Amino acid sequence: PEFEVQLGLGFVRLEKLVEERRRVVWLKTMSDVEGAAAAAEKKNAPWAPAMEDTVWVTDEEESFIRSIVNKVDGNKVMTKDGVFDRSQVFPVNPEKQDGVPDNTMMDFLFDPNLLHNISVRYGKDEIYTYIAHILIAINPYKRLTNYTEAFMHKYKTGSMGSLPPHVFGVAERAFRHMRGGDWSQSIICSGDSGAGKTETCKYLLRYLTMMAGKKTAGGDGESQLGKLEQIIVEANPIIEAFGNAKTGRNNNSSRFGKFIRVHFGEEEKEEVKYDKEGKAIGEHLDVKAKLHVVGGDITTYLLEKSRLIAQPGEERNFHIFYQLVRGADKDLRAHLMLEDLGVEDFRILNQSGCSEIRGVDDAADFHHVDQAMELAGFEEKERYDVYAVLAALMHLCNVKFYTKEINMAEGSEVDRASGNFLVKFSKLMRIPDEVVARALTSRTVTAGGGGIL
Repeated sequence: PEFEVQLGLGFVRLEKLVEERRRVVWLKTMSDVEGAAAAAEKKNAPWAPAMEDTVWVTDEEESFIRSIVNKVDGNKVMTKDGVFDRSQVFPVNPEKQDGVPDNTMMDFLFDPNLLHNISVRYGKDEIYTYIAHILIAINPYKRLTNYTEAFMHKYKTGSMGSLPPHVFGVAERAFRHMRGGDWSQSIICSGDSGAGKTETCKYLLRYLTMMAGKKTAGGDGESQLGKLEQIIVEANPIIEAFGNAKTGRNNNSSRFGKFIRVHFGEEEKEEVKYDKEGKAIGEHLDVKAKLHVVGGDITTYLLEKSRLIAQPGEERNFHIFYQLVRGADKDLRAHLMLEDLGVEDFRILNQSGCSEIRGVDDAADFHHVDQAMELAGFEEKERYDVYAVLAALMHLCNVKFYTKEINMAEGSEVDRASGNFLVKFSKLMRIPDEVVARALTSRTVTAGGGGIL
């Protein structure tokens, strides 16, 4: 695009004047105009390595390293670290651009430039970096302090361009666009396992429910969410317990996809009263209807069902099984017929050789999940029924079989040594154990002509 630059009383039109950040450029003299035009022409010209240039070159271990050009011979670039094809050599940005909050602020945006800038910021615990309206987040693998309610209010009331990159900024931008344009907004969280998608989603939900939800004052000075907002936020522990597991790369990996919607509605507009002079009465009157949270829903898909019966080495089954076995009280254990059984006694929990996560208290997490289910409206009996199904699965997977010849054909029967687990499964599922045994050791085949074998 072309930009108009004010010059005295007239206008001078410069083609492709670099202005990515939408700032107004004021040029007062012709030398300024000529200098800007020359800079723009130089910046838009294809980059080529030259003698003694500091450049990025590819490296097998580090991906990219800095080097110095000794000689350029056609498509070959000779550096102090070796000879490279032209496609393996990239420019280095000025040092003053190291650690900029938005990658579009750099002169060059090749892969090594982007990675270097993110690395510089990460070293200063600045885990967020923008690429225009896209936010890059690097998992810090530790707790940071910039997620408080006071920090949220900075993004609620501040200017997006003056605040550092943050997930709260993404949430606030989406909320403002929804409020201003009156249409729904979407935020996509994507990345490799362990990148931080789950935690990012939780911060997004927390921001939206805290900033647009109904709140009450808490005893510690912090705002407390209303019940609806609490239900939306506290749905996360339930979802994570039943759908997340420890993998080789992530201690809390989501083994499914999810689509979360938060619904907003308008409060009634405030009635404005006027005095005799026609001025509005009141210190702070907002006549525009305010949006607030009125509901939410979560759609899940592509659950990794195979993890239930088999896990790779050093990985775990879904969190809820370990939480239940370690966190159930005496009465619940008796109801589920767990007795003195531990995690190591169940095949679907002990086969991988990994049953614990460092720094995680499964028993405490179970109580949190139970409270979240109660807040979400699950009655005690309903929660017990859910736990009964989980315990029944653990008992069932401990049942063993042996081969037996039946009617001149190979068949199978339940091993008596594990028959106790079959009985427990049957009682929890309220099905006669002989019916369960028959279903597990026989099958019905329908022939092509409709006959049953």
